[in-house]
Amino acid sequence: MSISDKIRKSKAEIKHSQKLNVSSELFRILEELESRKTDKEFLMTIPVSIVSSNESFFKETISELINFDEKFLNNSKSLIKKNNIKIEIGDIFYLTKSTYTLGDLIAYSLKYSSIESLYKSFSEISNFNILDIKPEVLKKFIEDYEEEEFINEKRPFDKNRIFKNLKEAYEIRNIICHDFLSATHKLKLNYETIKNYLIDNYIFQELTTYMLSEEIYSKVLPNTHEESVEYYSTIVEEKTKILDGLYEIISKELDTNEQIENFKKNKENFDIFLESDSKCVANNYRDPNDILFYELCLEYKAKLLDQRIRNMKDEINYSS
Repeated sequence: MSISDKIRKSKAEIKHSQKLNVSSELFRILEELESRKTDKEFLMTIPVSIVSSNESFFKETISELINFDEKFLNNSKSLIKKNNIKIEIGDIFYLTKSTYTLGDLIAYSLKYSSIESLYKSFSEISNFNILDIKPEVLKKFIEDYEEEEFINEKRPFDKNRIFKNLKEAYEIRNIICHDFLSATHKLKLNYETIKNYLIDNYIFQELTTYMLSEEIYSKVLPNTHEESVEYYSTIVEEKTKILDGLYEIISKELDTNEQIENFKKNKENFDIFLESDSKCVANNYRDPNDILFYELCLEYKAKLLDQRIRNMKDEINYSS
């Protein structure tokens, strides 16, 4: 299967909110575990879920990182060369058609079969090691993310334990998936061990999100409400100019008055949708005039414009 096929199959019908909630799914499994402590079949599904969740989580995380800043794209070059990753012509075609991003193409090309390869790839691209966290940063992480339940005096943060548990979870997953006889007759799983695997993997993902936010995204993205409004207003303005340029290209290809009139109505309908849907951002449905939520409206408007731009590019490519 080509990389482009993997990306399109993986992303098909997956909502943006679902992509952002991989870690919360691990937490949900952890809660369910409490009522299924002796369910052997359920226990055997958890190492598989841990490995697959990491693959999904880091594909999206690495993709976002590469798309965010060119320096992370440059960091990935040596990784691509070292792993002898081959990009096919078809993959480039779908990239130019805006079916997926450059970050997706690279992230889905990497290996995620072991925690060692995953950890090394992410460290090379991001330029920091997730588990090598300073005490003061760890303290802030625990407070900000309310992780006292999982990191405390009885169960302190221990990077060696975390990595060991992740490695064991991967090894057990391989037995379950590739050795039926051993998984059925020899593999002995217990509640406490599986619970520790889940907790440490959850911490691993949450800490990754936190470190990226603190060390990378927060240094570029705005912090105050005023800065956010200015930041997203600029993005909306830039994307509107791009969209207007695409409109101009399309309008030059229209032949009849009917086509011109229909295209004009199409633009007007989109503008109405853009304004109305932006005011109902996410699931808030609050007063659109509430200044506290204005930046959310702008951020969502930028996403709608981005999708419209992709649609118009597809239309131009299809017609040419």
